[in-house]
Amino acid sequence: MIRVSSKKLVVTKIQGVNFRYRPDTTDSHTIREVFKDKSYRKVKVGFDVLPGERWLDLGANIGVFALYCHLAGARVTCYEPDEDNYTLLQRNCPWADCHMAAVTEHNCHEVDLYHNGDPSNTARHTVMRVRGYKHSRLVPNVWAGLLQGGWDGVKMDIEGSELGIIDADLIPPCNKLVLEYHHSRDKSLANFARRLSRLRDQFHTVCYRAELDRMMQDGVGCPMLDRMMFCIGRRVT
Repeated sequence: MIRVSSKKLVVTKIQGVNFRYRPDTTDSHTIREVFKDKSYRKVKVGFDVLPGERWLDLGANIGVFALYCHLAGARVTCYEPDEDNYTLLQRNCPWADCHMAAVTEHNCHEVDLYHNGDPSNTARHTVMRVRGYKHSRLVPNVWAGLLQGGWDGVKMDIEGSELGIIDADLIPPCNKLVLEYHHSRDKSLANFARRLSRLRDQFHTVCYRAELDRMMQDGVGCPMLDRMMFCIGRRVT
């Protein structure tokens, strides 16, 4: 477990805002992912955070995407279960509504959190049992069904917990959803196709890697990497 100490932090400026991160960890990758690689945006289909919007950040980590929302003029509510990450999230984003909790399909007060054992990897903690991961602690849990406040956008990067939330039809109502689908947690193309159908029932547009269509059509292949999905235009039921 990495202890958050001010002596071990690097302070950088992101568009004029001081932001703290841990050197020699995946924190720097997360910053690059959001601000340089633009992983949570898809210009081709007009998917982005807009001024005045209300966003829900599930798997907020140290607050990089939350900062992006803030700089774009949007309000953001954050959920992050790891205590060290949450400490930095609060320091980096004092203007955000932050909660130290996991969000899952389980209607219970606490869930087990697992760490991957690599102290440099601060972004892959999960509530799913994964071979090689070590049990860290019990953490507070929020049932996804409680987050039904009507959001403009939801970012969901929760290391596999999105699978159960999709299965249980508990995606918080929103007009824009960006999620990382963790094929590393479930490589089944049949399960992906089933969840894709659920997403299409809820959104007018669902964007994902074309290679997955080829795999599903041919019935062969195995997704090797976790991939972003972008869903736009909530269907009114």
